[in-house]
Amino acid sequence: MSRNHQRRAIATPASAIRREHVEWLLPGRVPRGSVTVLCGVGGLGKSTWTCLLAAQHAGVTLIATAEDTPATTVVPRLQAVGADLDRVRFLTIRTHDDLEDGIEIPGDMAEVEQSVADTGSDAVVIDPLGAHLSDHIG
Repeated sequence: MSRNHQRRAIATPASAIRREHVEWLLPGRVPRGSVTVLCGVGGLGKSTWTCLLAAQHAGVTLIATAEDTPATTVVPRLQAVGADLDRVRFLTIRTHDDLEDGIEIPGDMAEVEQSVADTGSDAVVIDPLGAHLSDHIG
C-alpha cells in the first residue's frame, strides 16, 4: 500500500493540550459551538425533545426538518412545550428556479452559516441529519 505523503499522523501528548472552558446551551448536555448528535430508533421523541430545547433557551433556534411538516407537526409541538414561536425559524433553501427546498450538507453550509449570522441563532436543529446529507456522502 502506498503512503499518502500529503497527510501524516501526529501523536500530541495530553499534557500539551490547553484545557478550555465549555459554555452550555443545555447544562451538561448540549455545549454551545459544538455538534451534538441525538440518535435512536424512531418514535422515541427525539424531534419532540429538540422542540423542548428550543423552548427552554433564550436564543433563536433554526430548524431544518425533512420528515415532519412544520404546520401540522413541528409548530404544534413547539406550542405544546411553550416555545416562543418568534424565536424559532424554519430553515430552507431557495433554489435558482425560485423553489423552496431542504438544506443539503455540505453544499448549503455557507447559506446555513449566513442564516445563523443573520438571525443571531445559537442553536441549529437538523432533523434528521441523514435526510439532509448530499448523495455524495456515504
